[in-house]
Amino acid sequence: MSRILVIDDDSQIRKMLRKMLATAGYAVAEARDGAQALDIQAREPADMIITDIIMPVKGGIDTIQEFTEKYPGVKIIAMSGGGFLGAEDHLTIPQRMGVVHTFAKPLEREKILSAVKDLLNQPVA
Repeated sequence: MSRILVIDDDSQIRKMLRKMLATAGYAVAEARDGAQALDIQAREPADMIITDIIMPVKGGIDTIQEFTEKYPGVKIIAMSGGGFLGAEDHLTIPQRMGVVHTFAKPLEREKILSAVKDLLNQPVA
């Protein structure tokens, strides 16, 4: 069973994604920011992370960079609800970093599940 780590400072988003992914048959862990996610990853490695971009403590860009360096086999999906800039503006940086699947909030269930399945079926680079 593939393990997914959901990283978002919004507990409702984490809960919604956990329920959606668990129902689809994935093991799911949650973190409120990138710092907590890295601690969890060191203890209980995930195959994929789904991370928000705008978060306190350690945001998504720093989290993606650190996961890419420390855990190169981990698949990554980025999401953003916007903030000062629009969501799409925040998602251009992860795309430049090689993140293939990025999503603006609100999230669409079928698109998220399709992206998760697509990435987990790709061989580790």
